Amino acid sequence: MHTHPLKPSVRLLVKLGDIVNHAKDLIFLYQNPACTTEIEALLADTEVVEWLDQMDKAEFLPKKRS
Repeated sequence: MHTHPLKPSVRLLVKLGDIVNHAKDLIFLYQNPACTTEIEALLADTEVVEWLDQMDKAEFLPKKRS
C-alpha cells in the first residue's frame, strides 16, 4: 500500500490516534519531566488537539477504559 505521505489512510490515522492515547497514558503513569516535555508540547499543539477532537467525534479513536 503506497499512499502519499501527506494523505494518510484512515487506518494510519486511527493507529496514530492510538499512539497518542498511549503516550498520554505513559506521561500520566511515569510523570518524568525529562521524558515527557516534548511529547506534552506536541499533545498541547492546537493543530494536534483539533485533529484528535475531530478523530474522536468521528469515533476513530479507541475509547479509554474506565
